[in-house]
Amino acid sequence: MDSVLTLYDRRVDAWQELEEPWQASLELACEAYLAGTIPVGSAVAAADGRVVARGRNRIFDPPGVALAGSRLAHAEIDALSQLPVTDRYRDHVLYSTLEPCLLCTAAALLATVGRIEYATEDRFGGACNGAIDTAHWRRSAPEIAPALGGWPGNLSAALQSAFWQAHPEHRRSAEIVELFGEEAERAGAQVLELDGGPSRLDEALPRLLDCL
Repeated sequence: MDSVLTLYDRRVDAWQELEEPWQASLELACEAYLAGTIPVGSAVAAADGRVVARGRNRIFDPPGVALAGSRLAHAEIDALSQLPVTDRYRDHVLYSTLEPCLLCTAAALLATVGRIEYATEDRFGGACNGAIDTAHWRRSAPEIAPALGGWPGNLSAALQSAFWQAHPEHRRSAEIVELFGEEAERAGAQVLELDGGPSRLDEALPRLLDCL
């Protein structure tokens, strides 16, 4: 059986092996969770992999920062809105911890970003299934990668489930928890039991991965 130290080292290695945009996105998802809003993080990376914009969900944040406090304050919008209109971004990639919704998928198109990558599917609101059908979309649609999956995808799903389990007053919370599945529900329940909740994701990684 692996020692605790060996398991810890493996988890740190797994974090360090992630590309910078995924690290940024997962950290921002955790930041959103701690802020009491939907735990989604997003980043835009240039062709060389350098992160040029970062965003997180701010729907339930107090108004005052960008679109905070608005139903439009999605993580991807938060990141994409930072791209100057003077350039085009066909060689850039939009990363998100959760499959972008219709709003954010269309925003990637209008921001001229050339590719979308996401960690886990969103069976409730995801829109990366090719359902958009307009002349603009057919001409300039971003390439959409399959869900990353693995432990980053499982972690994203667990944070989603934890958030919605903690907010049963939302009329769709039970449906959302069910759609993320029993594994995410169990992991999410464990996340809720962590003392003080997850802090910075890289620091809390071993505790969070114990929930998966």
